[in-house]
Amino acid sequence: MSSEVLSLRSVRASAKILLVASILVSGCSIFGGAKPIEKTESGPMAARRAAQADVEAQVAAGASGLQGTTSTVPSLVPGEGRVSLPAQAAAPATAPAEADFDDDNAGHLLARCRDRAARRQWFDAVGDCRRSAELNPSSVEPQVELMQLLIELQAYADAGQAASNVLAAKPNDPIALYYLAWSYRGREQYPEAIAALQKAVSLEPKRVQFVQALGLTYCLSDNFGKGIATLEQAQALQPSDTKTGEMLKSARAVLDNHLEPYRKLVQEKPDSFDNQAALGFIYQKYGLSQQALTAYDTSLAKMPPLTEQDADAKKISAQIYYNRGVVYRELGRPAEAEPALWQAMQLEPSLAAFAWYYIGLSRYDDGKLEASIDALRKSIDLAPNVADNRAALADAYAKAGKTALAAEQREAADALRARAQAEKDAAGKASA
Repeated sequence: MSSEVLSLRSVRASAKILLVASILVSGCSIFGGAKPIEKTESGPMAARRAAQADVEAQVAAGASGLQGTTSTVPSLVPGEGRVSLPAQAAAPATAPAEADFDDDNAGHLLARCRDRAARRQWFDAVGDCRRSAELNPSSVEPQVELMQLLIELQAYADAGQAASNVLAAKPNDPIALYYLAWSYRGREQYPEAIAALQKAVSLEPKRVQFVQALGLTYCLSDNFGKGIATLEQAQALQPSDTKTGEMLKSARAVLDNHLEPYRKLVQEKPDSFDNQAALGFIYQKYGLSQQALTAYDTSLAKMPPLTEQDADAKKISAQIYYNRGVVYRELGRPAEAEPALWQAMQLEPSLAAFAWYYIGLSRYDDGKLEASIDALRKSIDLAPNVADNRAALADAYAKAGKTALAAEQREAADALRARAQAEKDAAGKASA
């Protein structure tokens, strides 16, 4: 949507489109643990559901950092989406001279990989690291170098695999998690990137680069509420870091640019419930949950009585109640979420599949496992081809100790995701 000021008629249409868009995507998988972890939905609601839950922070006692060139952590470059490697003086070569170099010696190849990386001969360095890894597959050091080099080359899928290989050998290594997050972020897989960064921050909470990365990734996923709050934490950790200040300034400016047209419409027509509804959705979309609730309350208060509402007004009212239910759950208030979702279904029966899904999640949050399973099954009955709904039901089954039923739902969810990915790949090839 453009930032130009819209007419009242187009505003009303826009409000309906925005609110409908917020409910046409479904699914937040929940996993066992103290709190559920939500998977982010695709589409306009993605920002608000990015990685909401705790991640495990089990650090092996006495675990040391990675060896090699990861002693310094690369910084984020605002707006570029790339790693900026720390400036360093050219180090003397560590690989043997050419006359003594053995192409079948893993150590020689790894040393030359590092020498070439220092000279920014990225492709040659990658070749040496890959060959070193082939000759000595038990060594993690070639994978350490590879995950950095491949991020620099923006080969994000390969970089993610290298980081995963490092983590297999060194579980919970924060720097490998940092690079894994970069590989996800480069592919715009923001929920996975956020989850990896949350874990890295939990392992090293005072490392400002990790907190910066988490804040910026929240913003890239459109969750400016969490992004700005996280960048403020980074600023508190290191007030003199000008990079954090630049990130905060940029994030606030982008957020204001998104919000300004809707705020202006509300100022111009303060009695319009359409405008208030649109403002509430924009707040919700960009992670400003409390402001969204306030705008929704204002919109409902300005609506005519239900008996006097036309069909469009009733749909907007239903969508507001649905969105309020989602926000209440995100704020950790499941007891308030369910009544709002019930009201949404009563006003607009077509919302039932989505409402039952969030009722199921809210009951899960509240520890009501059997009631959660019942609601999620109703959601799947109404929308059987939504993978995340089945994944959520699998998690509820697993939490309730019903492992066979959980496995059945996970298998179905995986099949749906594989089919969706295949369709996406086919569409990409066709467009290419």
